[in-house]
Amino acid sequence: MNIFALIEMHSSLSAEFRRHRIVEILEKIAASNVFADISDPVEWQRELRQDRLLPGRDG
Repeated sequence: MNIFALIEMHSSLSAEFRRHRIVEILEKIAASNVFADISDPVEWQRELRQDRLLPGRDG
């Protein structure tokens, strides 16, 4: 599930309104449990970034 949110930051929108919208969006993301199937976050990041082993740094 991909969630894209765009909040236009016009001066006419109050800071309180923007905070409220951001909280709503973050709650939706948390409720979607989008990362539930990732058992090893470090390995997932390596695969995503296609990290390479560094000589003398990775075992």
